[in-house]
Amino acid sequence: MGQSGYQLKKCQQEDHNEQIETICYNQQCTDFRLNCSKCEERFHQDHYNDVLRINSLVGFIKDKNTECQNLISDLKTFVEIMNQSFSQLISGI
Repeated sequence: MGQSGYQLKKCQQEDHNEQIETICYNQQCTDFRLNCSKCEERFHQDHYNDVLRINSLVGFIKDKNTECQNLISDLKTFVEIMNQSFSQLISGI
């Protein structure tokens, strides 16, 4: 198990026996996203700043979850405002 309690997996490249060490967050990347040290030498050279240590994934997921919860909350508020406006419109007719 890794430091954060998750098990590190072996690289998906057939000729690599190392564990996954980094993850690529570049949305346009078509290479493997989970990489070992050998992959880092071959892939992601044009967007290396988007490649971070695998332990950053937990924080990334928490941040995205928070963003989603905030969006859901904003949408609920918007629906409530729309319903109130619609009710006022109906009562005025």
